[in-house]
Amino acid sequence: MTGGAAIDPGSVDRVWRDLTSAASLAEAGPVSIEGKDEPNAWVSFTMSKYSVHATTGLLATLRSTDELAGVLAHEISHIKLGHYNETVKRNLLWGLLYMALGERKIGGFDVVGTGVVLAEAGFSREQEIAADDYGVALAAKAGYDPWGLYNALQGMAKS
Repeated sequence: MTGGAAIDPGSVDRVWRDLTSAASLAEAGPVSIEGKDEPNAWVSFTMSKYSVHATTGLLATLRSTDELAGVLAHEISHIKLGHYNETVKRNLLWGLLYMALGERKIGGFDVVGTGVVLAEAGFSREQEIAADDYGVALAAKAGYDPWGLYNALQGMAKS
């Protein structure tokens, strides 16, 4: 689609609309741009809408709207595949368990606290791979280069 410099916020909105339309994601809120140097993107849910947050560091790293589409499609995949809801439920369960049981040590090891930390660690490797696969197909369906995610990851690894 485009190549070269950092992605501008107007392109983010256009790519987001293309992808949410292709994904039939009716509960899509806006993309929020966070002023952070670290290249990152993540999903949130507020006011009955799913939103994606992207950092200015990510936008500075990406070289094309195809790469942006790959990253945003990956995040949409976590929503469409139910990963986000599973993670929220898991975190809630561990939080309630921790509140109910408090610190429980076995051999000096805080079992419940460690479970909370692991639950908050995000998506599993299997979920990330599934989101990659779904995201590549979604980006292509929306008219973007399916290699966008791969190229974005390569660019982030070099930065």
